[in-house]
Amino acid sequence: MAFQVRGAHPDDLPAVRDIISSAWENPEDEPALWDYIASAHPGFSPDAVRVAVAGGRPVACAVVLPCRFRTTRGLVPGAELTLVACRPEYRRRGYGGAVVRDALEYMAGRGLALAVFRGDPAFYGRFGGVPVLPGYRTTLEVAGLDAGTGPGPRLRLDDQSDGQALRPVDEGDLRAVAALYRWGLSAYMLAASRPAEPWLWRVRNRRLHALLALPDLAGYAFVSEAREAGALIVREAAVAGVPGGGPSPGPAPQSAPGPVAASARRLLRGLIQEAAERGLGRLEIILPPDSLVARLAAAWGAGRICRPPKEGLGVVTLWEALLPQGWQVVRGPGERADAICGLALGGRMALKVGPAVLTQLVTGCLGIDDALLAGQAELLGDQALDDLRAAFPGGYTCYFEAPYFFWL
Repeated sequence: MAFQVRGAHPDDLPAVRDIISSAWENPEDEPALWDYIASAHPGFSPDAVRVAVAGGRPVACAVVLPCRFRTTRGLVPGAELTLVACRPEYRRRGYGGAVVRDALEYMAGRGLALAVFRGDPAFYGRFGGVPVLPGYRTTLEVAGLDAGTGPGPRLRLDDQSDGQALRPVDEGDLRAVAALYRWGLSAYMLAASRPAEPWLWRVRNRRLHALLALPDLAGYAFVSEAREAGALIVREAAVAGVPGGGPSPGPAPQSAPGPVAASARRLLRGLIQEAAERGLGRLEIILPPDSLVARLAAAWGAGRICRPPKEGLGVVTLWEALLPQGWQVVRGPGERADAICGLALGGRMALKVGPAVLTQLVTGCLGIDDALLAGQAELLGDQALDDLRAAFPGGYTCYFEAPYFFWL
């Protein structure tokens, strides 16, 4: 059956919701996410909803949400690709793939150079999707700290005298919280730029999720309750005074000034207390291991796991926007993205590399030294190594789904 792929029209939107509801039966999951995007996103445009139309009606969809991501080039325009769905009776017939391909072409045509999202690498790999988001987990047992059995100090979880208790964030706090995010988190590779706009920070399911802060706004955290696992998931946490968000990303400082360290301790104690009050036995901190909160948890006896990238994917739609100044992509025969065969600096070939590894290099998921060590790239002349190290240093990636309504 012939079909058309295009941007949605306003009168297509009810059909788009039907497609999403057919793919996710729980109305509190992706259907509710769609409702929120369509009603609250200030830049929402039906044209950014790409649909495949067959028999006169939309049968598959993909939604493009523009934002900016931190890369080796600095903050670059990109988008979150979400709500990719197809009606059950039209699956395995090419409709889903068609809307994804169209969504990426739509992005490229509007200067959106990078799509970052979570999905099945076996499906999205055919469109250039490459795993770029490692899985970090720092696990701190709350019971051990309460009992004083670990290396950290024994904590009186019912003692709020030092101001450790956290409170919910309200809209009047958002300017300060956005600054904490900028100082402490936005310098990480693939962090999304996030202004202090209430719609962007709104927590929809307050039973499972919470945006919390220290009383003096010296630190904040976003947490999710995983009761079946007995854990409080710390998805974001930052304290005042940590440099970050500059034009060149960098790791957290090796040492923290006294007030910053004190704020980190207060924030972590507050998170421990929050977990205990919810009857949860541990904290699961999914921040990069060099963040102050994760480092402090490790000093207090937390265990750590770092898993390689798998379902957190990136697709580059415009290479030139992601390459540092002076670098060019060298293409082999043909015009396809997978015809990339290397990198040149100032017109001189410097590196043989394929598109998958190049995606990991420009997103900071992989540093040039590690790519060379693993045999995933070939250096063409030792004189290029210093330039490659400066351009592609690698770093901790940590994708933050910019709108909080992603946490359902």
